[in-house]
Amino acid sequence: MNITASSEMGAVNVIIDTFPDVCPHCHHALSPHHLTSFLHRDRISLYLTFYCTLRTCKEFFVALYYRQHDNQAGPVTNARAAAMKEVDSYRFDQTFLGTVKEQDFDEAISVISPRFIEIHRQAVIAESSKLDQIAGMGYRKALEFLVKDYVIFIKPQEKAKVLIEKLGNCIKNYVDSARIRDVAERAAWLGNDEAHYMKKWVDKDIKDLKELLEITVLFIVSEDRYKKIVAEMPKK
Repeated sequence: MNITASSEMGAVNVIIDTFPDVCPHCHHALSPHHLTSFLHRDRISLYLTFYCTLRTCKEFFVALYYRQHDNQAGPVTNARAAAMKEVDSYRFDQTFLGTVKEQDFDEAISVISPRFIEIHRQAVIAESSKLDQIAGMGYRKALEFLVKDYVIFIKPQEKAKVLIEKLGNCIKNYVDSARIRDVAERAAWLGNDEAHYMKKWVDKDIKDLKELLEITVLFIVSEDRYKKIVAEMPKK
């Protein structure tokens, strides 16, 4: 898609791959209204402003694009003004001036571990803000609160021991469900990698940690529902 962007050297023709298709404020799919474009002096980054076309939103936001090839990187000077006539291509990277879309959790998790939900929300904000070096530790902390609150929920008599127990030992010694134990244990492994200098699981990253955390949540919800239905409908 061809657009015209403002720059220190005047109007410049550039090519972008796409407009953002989700509003960072209301998080709905849309075709945003393009307002302005500005090419940074390094010619590597391009900024476009939009506003959401949904009647219930109408918020403004900024999208960042990066040039696909950096062989012409460097400040634009008079000596390079002629090069500005060449059309560069830019690829969409991210949007700014929005809000982080929070994950919805089952009501059972709200009852079992409301602190997990808050810690997870903050980890999502960190990741969305490109704070990838600390987001993983946030998910690791969320896991610990989830597991310990779950154990205390099902075994309140063990609370004093659980509170001072290491996460790995807590999972091993107090989680009875084999599938919750297996998944939470692996999530803890990856969570520890996010906090340590040397990684043990070099082929895994924060995406794998998030997936294991999500599965742990699903298994806890499933286990809670299973126990409730069995208690409500005992064998006769």
